[in-house]
Parts: sequence; structure tokens; C-alpha cells
Amino acid sequence: MTDESTSEAAATDAEQDQQTDTAKETDWQAEAEKWKSLARKHEDTWKANKDKVAEYDRLVEASKTDQQRQEEQAVRLGSLEGENMRLRVALAKGIPLEHIGRLQGSTEEELSADADALLGLVGGQSQQVPDLRDAAGQRSVPSTDNADDWLRRLAGRG
Repeated sequence: MTDESTSEAAATDAEQDQQTDTAKETDWQAEAEKWKSLARKHEDTWKANKDKVAEYDRLVEASKTDQQRQEEQAVRLGSLEGENMRLRVALAKGIPLEHIGRLQGSTEEELSADADALLGLVGGQSQQVPDLRDAAGQRSVPSTDNADDWLRRLAGRG
């Protein structure tokens, strides 16, 4: 009898485990559906408010005074002028392209001094743009030759 009761208890435990696993699976499915419906709800809310936000932004821009607009433009202009000055100094000093962003200073003199210091650190490795018209020290297409003669010479047949 103890063997039968033990086997019945084991069978009952196995059934309960299966029911628990099924319940957990169902809970995850329900949870996934819940979150999916919430996501759809929030997406619908966003779509409904998108036009209102655009209208609000337009009204805020329209309500700015001329002085506020001029101040914003002055800030943008100052930023662009500073970047322009940095690029001019870097070009004049031969700063490599990857190091231009490291230049610091608010005046041309400060930027020039910083460029000299930076060149001392990187060794003045300026990037030279190769002359693509030269091939092994010769002009690639002499002006007196036509393209056929030039190709024959390159192929070693002429």
C-alpha cells in the first residue's frame, strides 16, 4: 500500500507541476498582451498629440520677439565665426585634419599659438594632397598626345 500511495503522490505532484507550468505560460502570454495593448494605446495618444505639439512649437516661434530671434541668430553666428577662424588657422599652419578639433582659443592669436604648440606635439605631420596628374614623376596625359598614344605608352607598346 505504501508503494501505491507513493506512486499516486508522485503522479499528483507531476500533474500539479504541469498545471503550474501551464499557468506560468498563460501568465506570460497575458502579460505580453497587456504590454502590447498599452504600447498601442500610447502610440495612439502620441499620434493624437503630434499635431498639437507642432502647432504649439509654431505658436512659440511666432510669439518670440524680434530681440529673442536676433539673440539666437547672434549665438549661431558666433559659433560659426569661431569654427571658421579655427579652420583658417589650421589651414594656414598645416594642422592635420584629425587634429583640427583640438585647437582652442577665442581669438586668432590664441588659436595660432595653440596650433604652434600642437604642431610641436604631433611633429608637423601635415597632410599633403597628392597631385593626381603626376604618375611616376610624369604628367599622366601629355597635352600633345591623344588618349590612344597615352594608353600605348602605359602598356609599353609605344
